[in-house]
Amino acid sequence: MHPSMQFFERAVLLKSRKEGGERASFHQGLCGEGPSFFLSFGAGFAALLAELCLEREVEAGTPGASPPPDRPWFWRGSVDRPHKWDKFYFVHHWPVTVCKMNDNDCKDPLMYWTIHGLWPDKEEECNRTWHFNISELKDLMGDMEQYWPDVIHPNNTHFWKHEWEKHGTCAAELESLNSEKKYFNKALELYKKLDLNSYLLKLGIKPGSTYYQMAAIREALTKVYDVTPKIQCLPPEEGQLQIIGQIKFCFTKEFELRNCTESKAYSFSAHKDKFFKTEDLSNCNDTLTYYPSHITWKHFVANTVNLS
Repeated sequence: MHPSMQFFERAVLLKSRKEGGERASFHQGLCGEGPSFFLSFGAGFAALLAELCLEREVEAGTPGASPPPDRPWFWRGSVDRPHKWDKFYFVHHWPVTVCKMNDNDCKDPLMYWTIHGLWPDKEEECNRTWHFNISELKDLMGDMEQYWPDVIHPNNTHFWKHEWEKHGTCAAELESLNSEKKYFNKALELYKKLDLNSYLLKLGIKPGSTYYQMAAIREALTKVYDVTPKIQCLPPEEGQLQIIGQIKFCFTKEFELRNCTESKAYSFSAHKDKFFKTEDLSNCNDTLTYYPSHITWKHFVANTVNLS
């Protein structure tokens, strides 16, 4: 058990005894209390206790078992569990840029935008006891391989595992996403609903040797979707242009599109993802931008661009 868990268990037991609530056991006693009791410690500790109680519940039964009909409030997906996040980022990434950022000359990188993830905006790794189970996705495998592939290691499922354990376990705090299948299926549904690849083509924005003004791309997408997405680029090296890498759309918890606004005073690591080294990406400037194809990339990197 994590040291912070041990400390918190002792603290909770002490508080309960002071309030006259002697418990025969931690699991049967404190974990049977309602959310209002746990929230008396503050939302942060309440979430920590929820994870501890879930850990005890799993240890007492079968790991990975589904919650019983009368599940306690701390069970995964419970609508009563406190959470801090406000919106989702639905993240597309451009495979050619991803390959080059990871020093990988992908033989034939995909030439369409694929899914990077569906991310709650302020939390990650919300339940480390809820491990990824590939068998939960057996009915989705066709779409997963086509629209949500690991562009670096196409035959590997580690990417999905990473996305589930880092982001999915937080999204699962909503009843509508409280299973692996629901989480991944909703992301696939949003991908198809947004239909980014088709709209870019209709707007005449295509990968290749043409350079685009980022302001024009952002304005065009805003007109199509009636919200402003967040577009991220690989910053330019000296004498070169920024390179488009990711496009993020924001959704409410009810899966309605909303503007991607963010306080400048607030930053959270979930906005970046080290799995594909996307921490190197930053918000695009409203300047010339390169949208590479696998054919034009080598020409681009071999020739500096005169920006004067």
